[in-house]
Amino acid sequence: VYEDRSFGFNVYKPGRELVDTAMLAPEAADALAPLMKDLLAAAYSPEQLPVEHVISCTNTLGKPLSVEVKWSFLDSVWDIKPASTSTVVQPGGTADIATRIALTETGRRFPYPTASARVITKADGIELSDTEKLLALKFIREAPVRRTAATPVIDGEKEAAWDSAVRIGGFLVEPGTYLANPPTETWVTVTVDRLYVFFKCYERELDKLRTNAQKRDDPVWMDDSVEVFITSPRDERQYYHFLVSAAGVIEDALMKDEKWDGDWEVKTAVHDDGWTAEIGIPAKTLGLKSFSGVKELRVNFCRNRYAGGSAQSSSWNSTYGSFHKPEHFGRLVLKEER
Repeated sequence: VYEDRSFGFNVYKPGRELVDTAMLAPEAADALAPLMKDLLAAAYSPEQLPVEHVISCTNTLGKPLSVEVKWSFLDSVWDIKPASTSTVVQPGGTADIATRIALTETGRRFPYPTASARVITKADGIELSDTEKLLALKFIREAPVRRTAATPVIDGEKEAAWDSAVRIGGFLVEPGTYLANPPTETWVTVTVDRLYVFFKCYERELDKLRTNAQKRDDPVWMDDSVEVFITSPRDERQYYHFLVSAAGVIEDALMKDEKWDGDWEVKTAVHDDGWTAEIGIPAKTLGLKSFSGVKELRVNFCRNRYAGGSAQSSSWNSTYGSFHKPEHFGRLVLKEER
C-alpha cells in the first residue's frame, strides 16, 4: 500500500525567482487530490504478489501537469517494473500509471521499496510549481505464538521459560524502509491468562542512555525505552499502550488517556551488549477473562533510541509516522500448545 508522507512545495514566478517554499496555489493542490486518494490503497500481503497497482492522476487545472514516479529498491528481493515512469496529463485529462510489484526468488526483503512522485505544473514553458511526495510500500507482519504452561519470572533476565517463545526481529526505522541499527529482538509467549514480552535492545553506547523520566506516566517515550501496543480483542479501534524506559520507569495509557493505569509487571536490566525489558500483561488488563479462545491479537512492539545522539524510532510493524496507528499493527496468531 502507498502512504502519503509529506509535501514540499517550491513556487516560482517568471524568472524562476523563489517566492515561497511552503504554500501551493489551492487549485494546484485540488488537482493532486485524486492522486493522493488513489495512493491510499489496501495493504498487500506477500502471498498476494505479484500485483499490478494503478495510480490515476486527473488534471483539473487549465495547464498541463507533468507526473513522474521513481522507485528505489536496490539490492533487495523486490522487482518493480517500470522503475521509472513519466507522463504529461493535459488539462481535463486523466493518466493511469501502472506498476507491477513482485518478489524475486532470493535476496533480502529489506529495505522496503520507496517511491517519489513528482508533479510539475507549467504555463508557457515556465515552471510554476514542483511538488514531490514520498511513498512507502507497506505490509502487515504476522507471527505465530503457541500457548504454553511455562511462566517466565519477571526479572529482566531471559531464562529457560523463553526457549519455546517466538522470536520477533527485523525492527524497521520509520517510515519503514530500512532495518534499525543497533537491532532490537523481541520474544513473545502467552499462557492462559497472561501475555509475556521480552525485549533485547542491543546498544553500543550504554553510557549515553537517556533516562530522564523519574515516575510513572512521565514522558517515558522521550527516554531510551520500549513500547507495547495491543488492540482490544473486543474492539480493534481501542488499544492499550505500555512503555518502560531502560531505567525501569513505566508509562501506560488507554489509547492516549494517561489517566488509565493498568495492572502489569515489568523489570529491566543492563548488560554488556545492551539492555533488556521483561513484561507480563494479564488478560484482565485487556478486558478479558483469559486468552482461551482468542485466536489473534493486533499488536506492535516499538523502541525509542536516544543513546546514539539523535532520536531513532523503530518498530516490528512500521506505522509510517506516529506509533498510534492500530490499523498498521502486526498480528499475533495464537495457537494451542502441542
